[in-house]
Amino acid sequence: MATHNTKIFKHIDFERGKQIERGLDDGRTFTYIAREVGVEVSTIRREILRNRRNDGKSFSNGADKTDCAH
Repeated sequence: MATHNTKIFKHIDFERGKQIERGLDDGRTFTYIAREVGVEVSTIRREILRNRRNDGKSFSNGADKTDCAH
């Protein structure tokens, strides 16, 4: 029987999201934040790209969703 690699995707929970936010506020690198949160750097990058805003609100489908203060 052939085996294959299966990626296991996990959602970022609220506490990890807050850790990412604090890391960004402190000017930390994605690598540093990933180590602190315990996930891959690519996960941090995707989470930021998916949820970044510059007005303090959560993600929306508005045209300004790509604005980022960082």
